[in-house]
Amino acid sequence: MILEVFPISRLQNLEHYRFAKNVLTLCRTANIAKLNPKLPELEKAIEMEDLALNPPV
Repeated sequence: MILEVFPISRLQNLEHYRFAKNVLTLCRTANIAKLNPKLPELEKAIEMEDLALNPPV
């Protein structure tokens, strides 16, 4: 298995949103006790990013 380094700063708007959603899913699946209290904050940040990318009409 080869691990490739990918700079997050190269992600575009929707790519970053999708990456953040995947990170949230992985964190929930991992169920790590130290991460669980921070997940609602991450989810709120992702929701705010979604509103910025897709403003209501």
